[in-house]
Amino acid sequence: PAQVVYLDQLNDIKGATIDNQVLVDAGLVATPYHTVKIIARGEYKGKAVIKVQAASASVREAIKKVGGSFEAVPVPTLPVSKREKKAEHREKVAKKSEEI
Repeated sequence: PAQVVYLDQLNDIKGATIDNQVLVDAGLVATPYHTVKIIARGEYKGKAVIKVQAASASVREAIKKVGGSFEAVPVPTLPVSKREKKAEHREKVAKKSEEI
């Protein structure tokens, strides 16, 4: 299931772009690495570019009506930990040495 944000909650967010990370920083969702859907409730008064995974048709219309825009974007990928990066690097080095 998606993390739900209501349209009227976006009014408290300042900035030209609202995305998953901005919603996390505002305390509206728990993680930026999970689907976010904007649901209609209340009125939106901002003009931001909203870049999340989903929004209801009425939300898209409401955002456009006040001069904002909506863009469906993929879920951000979880960054690879340093330990995993080092392990991947060791595997690549090992494969190259086997080829020689």
